[in-house]
Amino acid sequence: RERPDCDVVLHFQSKYATVVSCMAETPKDFNVTAEVPCHVGREIPVIPYFRPGSPELAEAVKAALKDHNSALMLKHGQVVCGKTFDEVFERAMFFEMACRIIVLSGGKYNTLTAEEIDDLEAYVLGKKQK
Repeated sequence: RERPDCDVVLHFQSKYATVVSCMAETPKDFNVTAEVPCHVGREIPVIPYFRPGSPELAEAVKAALKDHNSALMLKHGQVVCGKTFDEVFERAMFFEMACRIIVLSGGKYNTLTAEEIDDLEAYVLGKKQK
């Protein structure tokens, strides 16, 4: 209801996103590959833990997804929104891929710089305008 551009919202307890949601130090940057900022979102908010099904969790998810297409819920997993199921599933799979890289790297990973993301966004926007 808050996002007329979104018809689908899914919560995934995918293996690696759930592991990352339970890590002692949650990553602040998930942009480990170009697909993340281009498909999942340049920023992925991290939602504090609230009991599953609680009004507090619902409000926190609603607030996080107001300006983002995905979020990580601590000790839960990921939540992703979009126009179609296929779009949401693609976003969730790219988010899961980033979490897998983070976990398998043992926390020692590189992310794209702001300049690299700006370049990607300009390239994608330029392709869409042609």
